[in-house]
Amino acid sequence: MWILPVLLTIGLGLAIWKLQKWDFRYSFCELKWFIFLALLVFPLSFLNFRPFDGQLLTLNGVTTQPVVMVLSALPVFLAVGLVGPLPAVVLGLGTGLVQYTRLGQDPMGMFFYASLGLAFAWILAREKSQWHSDWKQHTVLQVVWSFLLSTAVIVLIQFTHALIYSEQSVLVILEQILILAVSHVPEVLISSSIVWAFVYWLNSDWHPADFIKALPSTNPFDRVMERIQELANGDYEEQIPPAVLSGNEKALFMALEKLRANLQTRNDTQARLLSVDPSHYSREGFDLMLSSILRAALTRDASSARLILLDKSPESRRGEMRLRLGQGENTRLYAYLDTLIIEKIGDQDQLILSDLKVDQYFGLTSGTPHPQSIAALQLRGSGDAQGVLWVGFEQNHWFDQEDIQFYQQLAYRASASLNSKAQFSKVQNDKGWLSLAFNAFTDPVFVMDKDGHIQFSNTAALAASNKGEALIGKKDGVVRVANEKLLSYLSNDKKSAEPKTLQLDGNKTYDVLRFPLEGDQDRQGEVVLLRDTSWLQQLNNQKNEFVSNISHDLRAPLWLMKGHTKLLSNIGKLSTEQRKYVEKIDAGIDTMTRLVNKVLNLERLDGDGLLVYTSFSIQETIDDTIKLLGVQAQQKKISLNVDYGGLKTPYISADQIMVQQALYNLIENAIKFSPRGESVLISAERDSSWMHISVKDNGKGIAPLDQPKLFTRFFHVDDDLAYENRGQGLGLAIVKSVADKHGGNVSVKSTLGEGSTFYLDLPLHKI
Repeated sequence: MWILPVLLTIGLGLAIWKLQKWDFRYSFCELKWFIFLALLVFPLSFLNFRPFDGQLLTLNGVTTQPVVMVLSALPVFLAVGLVGPLPAVVLGLGTGLVQYTRLGQDPMGMFFYASLGLAFAWILAREKSQWHSDWKQHTVLQVVWSFLLSTAVIVLIQFTHALIYSEQSVLVILEQILILAVSHVPEVLISSSIVWAFVYWLNSDWHPADFIKALPSTNPFDRVMERIQELANGDYEEQIPPAVLSGNEKALFMALEKLRANLQTRNDTQARLLSVDPSHYSREGFDLMLSSILRAALTRDASSARLILLDKSPESRRGEMRLRLGQGENTRLYAYLDTLIIEKIGDQDQLILSDLKVDQYFGLTSGTPHPQSIAALQLRGSGDAQGVLWVGFEQNHWFDQEDIQFYQQLAYRASASLNSKAQFSKVQNDKGWLSLAFNAFTDPVFVMDKDGHIQFSNTAALAASNKGEALIGKKDGVVRVANEKLLSYLSNDKKSAEPKTLQLDGNKTYDVLRFPLEGDQDRQGEVVLLRDTSWLQQLNNQKNEFVSNISHDLRAPLWLMKGHTKLLSNIGKLSTEQRKYVEKIDAGIDTMTRLVNKVLNLERLDGDGLLVYTSFSIQETIDDTIKLLGVQAQQKKISLNVDYGGLKTPYISADQIMVQQALYNLIENAIKFSPRGESVLISAERDSSWMHISVKDNGKGIAPLDQPKLFTRFFHVDDDLAYENRGQGLGLAIVKSVADKHGGNVSVKSTLGEGSTFYLDLPLHKI
């Protein structure tokens, strides 16, 4: 009976010896935590309940009802990270003893709680890399995983009890194991949440690495991954390969060591070059940038670093020196070499000289002071030579590839700095011209990015306002559109057929025009132009007033002439020839009257007057219009047919006079352009929101090139038949104006030789 406790005790001892750091000295803080957790063991045993009716076999051979503890495992888990594995095992043994003495549970439960602490410590030792990275996210999983490992102790204990007391039913044993495991689930889950909260809020006291030995990985792949992770984190410290590595493992380790050396060299070089990166300076600091490059060039024991900038001229192939800069203790002493180095480097990208003899290479006297080694590199911009960067060494210096790459990087940054300065000057100049050009516009113009921030605005945009409200303004440090109406226009991406207008500066009217700025992938912003249309409105009003006055002045003599022709018929008997002339005069007066009426209708539609909406039957309106045109149809023997099959209800809310005028023009055109003896079909149908009217004739048809122009004013189709029936070119323009004024649409579908169909679509109610 005592064999299993002894074996478990030995196993616990070996595990503690393997995991516990023995050279650690507990501070007063750790001792306080241990005492606090030990004092929690007894009161936490009162937090329990008994939901199961089953019986568990214990070490004493008696059965006991299982108890579900709520927080008994919490001191064990907390002790692992606060005071170490050994104190956690002690608390686990104490927890089991308290449950045995107070609640009559199996005394072997103390080994289960002790195994919880050791399993948790073992998991932390295996995942040592997470102590300083993402251990907060894994705390709950680590606690749950340690419980799953500890269930092996439950299985071992219950099978041992069954063997000792001759329990032969496997189902009973499995049932007891399941009940015992499930009874520990609530306390493990609740404890894991509390441990996570503790680690999150009091992580300064949670340092398991101080108590637990980190278990080395036996997998070479894990070692390689650990080393790569160290290099990725910037740890370039040299490591000696362990003696236990095999041949292939040692080769892999040496390859990593070579990678470490290269990364360390590159990191050092980049650190020096980063200090002279052009992007780290303001646009005004180009001269300071060049000085920084010269200082960086002196970092490799150079005694002189010089920069020569050339001014390219058409007369000179190489250009004249326009600026010479130098730093270092011997920079003035070696300044005389600037001209000679420019001549020697020629069109080469670099000039590397070691153990230099100036009397042999430059042709100078042997007593002339000179550097022992020189490294000169060409500065290029857009293929042209901009200058030369060269360094001189007092002592002889043999240049390796890493040295040359370092100076090449410095030369590249010097060239980039010069190019940036030239580009900046060009951009500033272009910006000045662009600002002058935009400010020359009298209409407001501004450029807006995709977030609604205004990047540029001209003087007119800054000065524009409406009733004291500025067009654009600054809010929270960002310039935005301040006018609410304009802002609502710009925030709506849906395109509308109706142009957007805006009232500014009292009575001025502007059309809002938007021009998108397209980037490589998506829309980057847009240019917004407010075009002043007040003068157009004024001109249109003058035109409308003129047309209205002329039309009204024409009506009076027309009615007078119409009355005189009627009097001629009543005065006396006219001859056949006289009656013929009177009828022609009468027809001409009617034509002129219709023209005046059409002009007045267009004037009304062009004006700002509102339509007079009434509810009427479209069927009755079509029938009345057909009666008005009956005489014209009879003269050409054309039958006017109707189709009201799709008209469930005929009523529509619109301006009846205008709609009837549009129908009159469509049907009149169909009669005009239909051959004698043909027919015209007028159809009407209605859906939930629209009234659809069509007029179909069997005439000659309309050419595709002419169809887009049909609804413009004074347009005529150029053919013989059209010439015979040519009117004023206003009928279809009136139809389009009526449709647009109602928020509807007019269109045509025509094929040469097959006739034409005109479609008039009107909303059932006012939009």
